[in-house]
Amino acid sequence: MRLLIINQDYRLLVLFLVHLLYVLKVVEFYYELSLSPRGIIYKKKTNMSKVAIGIQARMSSIRFPGKVLKPLQQATLIEHVYRNCAKTGLPTYILTSTEPSDDTLVRLAQNRGWKIFRGDLADVHSRFCEFGANFKLDYILRVSADSPLIHPGVIKLVYMEGVLSNFEPDLITNVFPRTFPKGQSVEMIKTKALASLPKQEMSVFNLEHVTSFFYENSEKFKIVNCQNTNDLSKHNTSVDTPEDLKLLEGMLTSLSINLNSPIPDWESFSSELFRWDLPR
Repeated sequence: MRLLIINQDYRLLVLFLVHLLYVLKVVEFYYELSLSPRGIIYKKKTNMSKVAIGIQARMSSIRFPGKVLKPLQQATLIEHVYRNCAKTGLPTYILTSTEPSDDTLVRLAQNRGWKIFRGDLADVHSRFCEFGANFKLDYILRVSADSPLIHPGVIKLVYMEGVLSNFEPDLITNVFPRTFPKGQSVEMIKTKALASLPKQEMSVFNLEHVTSFFYENSEKFKIVNCQNTNDLSKHNTSVDTPEDLKLLEGMLTSLSINLNSPIPDWESFSSELFRWDLPR
C-alpha cells in the first residue's frame, strides 16, 4: 500500500514537471515573439553577448545649430530619440563630444538620468572605438540624434538580422542600399572591425562619418543590409535644417501622430508614410 502511494506521488511529480516545462516553453515563445518587429521567432546564431545603442549627438550642427534640443510636440528631438531607443530594451547611451559646446546637452542627459559617453568632436571614429572599448562591447547600434521618429521596431530588425546571421558581420545596416526613410537609419557596427580600420587610409570625411569607410570598401567587409517592405528611400523624417522640422511637424499633424503616445508598429507607420506624399 505504501509503495502504491509513493508511485502515485512520483507520477504526480513527473506530471507537474512536464506541465512546468510546457509553461516555460510558452513563456519563452511569447518573449521571443515580443522581440521581433515582424512577428518572427528568431533563434540566436551570432555571438553578440554585449550590444549597446549609441546615439551620435552634438550641438554644433552647421546647418541647424542646437537642433537636438529643439522642441517637437512638447519634447526635444533628443528626448524623442532616446525614448524610442530605450524602448528596445537595449542599453542606450548618448555619444557626444568633450567640447564645451555640448555641455548643455550633457546637463539635459544627466537631469534625465541617461547614460553618456564623451569623446572627440571631429574624430567620431575614435569616439565610437573608445566607447566600445570602455564598455567591452561586441557591437554598437549607431543611431543619429536628428532622427526623432526613429522606430524601435526598425532598430530591433537590424539587431535581429545580426543575431540571425550564420557569421559575424562587420556591419549590419539598412542604408546599403537604402529602402527605409532618411531618419530611420540604423547601423550595427562590430567593434573589432571598427577598431581595425586602417586610420592612415581614412580621410577626414571617414573619421567624421564613422561607417563611410565600410561602404567605400565594401568588398573588404562582411556587410548585411536590411530592406523595408515599401521603398521609402526618397522620404525624409530626419531633421537637418529648420525647414525639415517644419515639414516633420506638418507630417505628424496630417497623419494624426502624437509622439508622446504609444506609436504604431513599424509596418503600420511605414504604410502611412508610403501613402502620404512627403515633400522630398
